[in-house]
Amino acid sequence: MGLMKITDLERTIIDNIKDFSKIGGLEETLRCLLMVTVINESKLLNYMKAYNNMFLYQKAGYILSHFRKTANISEKFFKECREHINKSVRYLHPDIVNDDCVLNKNWRLCVPPNLMRLIGEGTDIDV
Repeated sequence: MGLMKITDLERTIIDNIKDFSKIGGLEETLRCLLMVTVINESKLLNYMKAYNNMFLYQKAGYILSHFRKTANISEKFFKECREHINKSVRYLHPDIVNDDCVLNKNWRLCVPPNLMRLIGEGTDIDV
C-alpha cells in the first residue's frame, strides 16, 4: 500500500496565505516563504480559482510580491491576481489597526508599513 499525496507546495502556500491567522500566523508564513525558490504559478492560480475568493487573490498577490525575486514569480502571475480583485479595501490581518497600517493601492490592502520587518531584521529580501 503506497502513501497518498494530499498536498503539494503550491497548495500549502495558498492554504497558509488564506488562513495564516488560524495556522501559524503571518510571521510564520513569511518565514516559510523565505525558503521557497521555485513556485509553479499555474498551480497557485488553479488553487486560488478553486477557492474563488477575491480576498485570497489580494493577500496572495501582496504577500508573494515580496518573494518575486527569490521564488522567481513572473509579472503574469501578479497581473492575473489583480484581475480578480475589485475596489474593496481590506485589512491584511485583523490585528492591524489604522495607526499601524498603510494602504497598498496595488492590492487594495491595509498592510504593515514594512511587512518583512515582521520576521526580523537582517533578511536579504527586497521589499
